[in-house]
Amino acid sequence: MANKLEMVILDWAGTTIDYGCFAPTVAFVEACRQMGFDLSTAEARIPMGLKKDEHIREFLGLGERYKEHPLISGKNGVVERWTEQFGKAPQKDDAEGIFSLFISAQIKCLPKYTDLIPGTLETVEYCRKLGLKIGSTTGYMGNDAPTYNMMTILLKEAEKLGYVPDVSVCATGHVAERGWERGKWNQRWKESKVNLPQARPAPWMCLENAKRMNIYPFYKCVKVDDTVDGISEGVNAGMWTIGLIKTSSDMGLTEAEVNALPKQELEKRLKLNYDKMKEAGANYIVDGIWNVPEKIEEIQRLVKYGGRP
Repeated sequence: MANKLEMVILDWAGTTIDYGCFAPTVAFVEACRQMGFDLSTAEARIPMGLKKDEHIREFLGLGERYKEHPLISGKNGVVERWTEQFGKAPQKDDAEGIFSLFISAQIKCLPKYTDLIPGTLETVEYCRKLGLKIGSTTGYMGNDAPTYNMMTILLKEAEKLGYVPDVSVCATGHVAERGWERGKWNQRWKESKVNLPQARPAPWMCLENAKRMNIYPFYKCVKVDDTVDGISEGVNAGMWTIGLIKTSSDMGLTEAEVNALPKQELEKRLKLNYDKMKEAGANYIVDGIWNVPEKIEEIQRLVKYGGRP
């Protein structure tokens, strides 16, 4: 069995599309607005990368991972403001109500935020020339009803712009496979659904990608993501990981806004994001997907001579 990389697994928003990861943020804020509650974009971004219903429970202080975050449980945080406004702390029913509104808001706005991040097509082409499969995972959710399937929207809009992964696995266990054969794409997506014990930060979406492409051991895969939970997903799968910090949800700015930042402010924000990625266990940390080929080349050399994540 040759020691070489065989697959790169890419996240979606903030990694390959939607510079700054705005689509889910906009939908979370809008869903809360319809509930009569003002959620800030910073608060909405805190649990980014998680399955969307879990994400809502987290920013309401009902989860465990971000419960102690100061914007959630601190003074004038989400929980305190919600309690003052509605007379009680957020409840499970509140999370479910927001989620229902979120789905409609997300389906409505998602097509507006599917522009490819610069470097996506070039990086995918580079990987394909190396013979690597292209997988993907996302916190977006599938649905048995096509009109409510966020993954279907992503795949359709990305294909218009030239980006088509071999396989995509979303947080609800919905899977779409296309396949690249004899220099061209299969004409139709093959869709199915699997039972995932848990979404991110658990490894199961990454492992389902590898399974579908029959790739193992998992050190032959690289996970690329702009969120802490997405990097943790790759780490927990035993894969190499590359964290992206300039196009990320934590940066939360458009390309134009990033370019307009004073140098000192940009460096400060990048350092904060770098430290988060480092703490999550990322093997490599770069600005954006345009930097990924150089790291793939380095990982390829390491794997050839026995290197492991």
